[in-house]
Amino acid sequence: TSRWRWWRWHVTEADWLSCSNPKPMLLFLGGRATDRKMRLLACAGCRRVLDFVTDGRIRDAVEIAERFADGLIGDEERETAYRIAFDAYEAEWKAFEETYFKEEWDSRHSRICASGAAAECAAPNPPAGKSPVEVRDFNESYWNSHLLAQLAECNPKWAAWQAETLRELFGNPFR
Repeated sequence: TSRWRWWRWHVTEADWLSCSNPKPMLLFLGGRATDRKMRLLACAGCRRVLDFVTDGRIRDAVEIAERFADGLIGDEERETAYRIAFDAYEAEWKAFEETYFKEEWDSRHSRICASGAAAECAAPNPPAGKSPVEVRDFNESYWNSHLLAQLAECNPKWAAWQAETLRELFGNPFR
């Protein structure tokens, strides 16, 4: 099992290979989690929930973020997509707040979380030299952790899927 040791998560190889909670895995990776891989993790998570996202500007942000992670576009195009997607997300959020108690909460909440996560895929990279934990403090939405955690509440298999995606992206850090 994963355990707290010396102010950081200590994960054994067996833990890494069987873990169904991405949080200790991310903490264990520390600075080894590059901006590119974290962005691709966010994009992969968002692709799983794009069916909830109805606004094309927000859906486009995921594709732009993947292209940015792969070095196919520059920061200016990423920033433009981010601003457009985030403005669309904020409009959705405002409409959601206005009808918060009037409509079915679960389905609208899932859609809002998915839209926010997708928009944030194109967020700026965190400052250089920051660990994933420091990044969370800098810009929690960079990983979409708060939004995807809320989606996990809607789907209990979500955390296990994120853990599996981490293993696919980072491989076995013990070898």
